[in-house]
Amino acid sequence: MGLFGILLGLGLLMWFAYRGWSVLLLAPAAALIVAAASGQPLLPHWTSTFMGGTARFVTQWFPMFLLGGIFGKMMDDSGSITSIARFLTERLGVKRTMLSVVLASAVVTYGGVSVFVAFFVLVPMAREMFRAANIPARLMPAAIGLGAFTFTMSAMPGTPSTNNAIPMPYFGTTTFAAPGLGIIASIITFAFGMWWLAHIEARARAANEGYTEDETPVIISEKVREQATTSGDFDPSELTHGKKSDQGPSFLFAVLPLIVVIGVNFLMALVVLPRINFSSAEAALDINVTSTIGVWAVLIALAAAIVTVIGLNCGRLYHDAPKGEDRSDHLPAPHRLGQNETGKDHGDERDQGDDDAGCRGVGMFEADEDQAPWQIARPMPPMMSSSRPRARTSAIMAPNCR
Repeated sequence: MGLFGILLGLGLLMWFAYRGWSVLLLAPAAALIVAAASGQPLLPHWTSTFMGGTARFVTQWFPMFLLGGIFGKMMDDSGSITSIARFLTERLGVKRTMLSVVLASAVVTYGGVSVFVAFFVLVPMAREMFRAANIPARLMPAAIGLGAFTFTMSAMPGTPSTNNAIPMPYFGTTTFAAPGLGIIASIITFAFGMWWLAHIEARARAANEGYTEDETPVIISEKVREQATTSGDFDPSELTHGKKSDQGPSFLFAVLPLIVVIGVNFLMALVVLPRINFSSAEAALDINVTSTIGVWAVLIALAAAIVTVIGLNCGRLYHDAPKGEDRSDHLPAPHRLGQNETGKDHGDERDQGDDDAGCRGVGMFEADEDQAPWQIARPMPPMMSSSRPRARTSAIMAPNCR
């Protein structure tokens, strides 16, 4: 009955979670089902076994979730993800649209960027590529998912994803464990995925199915936000916070933080940390250093990558206003949430005289005229319309009106 209880609790948790129920409510209920099926006392196992395990999980993995989320947001705000995607698409061309999207997704996620950040940043770029190649838009999630959600998340040696990191304390390994098997599995996954995408694309072309224009804005609902934050390391609503850089870095500067993640992780996990004597820490804190070296290596690598992003993109991430300049328009007050950055209501146009000053009326969801086609603005989700001031992204600010 104990095994049946585990399978039943896990099955119900998955079934309800896929239908939008909160995992925060389902997990305790599933734990009670397992305890009841095993004939164990419910309250002691709930308050001690379940809650104790939850506390240990948060204690062990919260630092990685924190640094991973910060790193992904930094890469997004600096324009580095867009620069990497643009470089790959320009080099591979429209004829290799599928390969371009898959490689762009794989590169940024293998370097430690949250899959949620990568997905929402890459969708506008992929949309433009699919339109130019006349590929059905319904294949876009599959192309991004192949690069972001499969081999770079669990198979590639050194990937700092939580999928690859969580087993480390239990087996005393690092993210580079079994590199041969990981590379072979990655090649098989990539090859089969590309074959399937090519096959589906060919079938769509044979059926005269092409790209269908869909300019529906990306809306992050409360349900999507809840599911994402309980299963990953990033809150999707943060995508519209902060100030995105108007111009991204070069490809070399954009990819350098990703190289730092993999390089520092390798050095710390296999060279530096194993040679340090942690016997005093083990005795004082009652910890097993061997099983946590892999986690420490990933934390140091993410911290080093964050410092690298800030150092390379300091001017893009922080724009110091001249002395005396009023920057109140950068933080919309509650009574101006229904207006654009020029102070007008959405849809209103500036007078002709304002054109001499280089300003034009811009709606909240319009993109700057100097942006690349895939750098379209993302709308502000409904749950963000609160009274707390938040900085807008540069994609929703009128050029030369700051």
